[in-house]
Amino acid sequence: MSFKHITDFSDRYKLIYSNVESAYDVPWFIDMQRDGYEMYNYYNDEKYFEIIGHMAQRLKDCSLICENIAAAPKSKAGTKIEASILRGQQ
Repeated sequence: MSFKHITDFSDRYKLIYSNVESAYDVPWFIDMQRDGYEMYNYYNDEKYFEIIGHMAQRLKDCSLICENIAAAPKSKAGTKIEASILRGQQ
């Protein structure tokens, strides 16, 4: 699946990956409680490695679901099913 940016977020954290080729497009991890202005990248901060790992796995799982949905034949019910899968209501 083609994307420019893919993000997972919670009330407190954001994890952002980009596939745009640029010296500035590195993975970003933001702690919005610690940095409300979203100016600092905590991606390489060991304190957050476990959280980043969980969020990265969710992005990977979502990407696989999206690829399967894109490859599946479409039907009238498809849109409703796709939305429920993406919301985790399988």
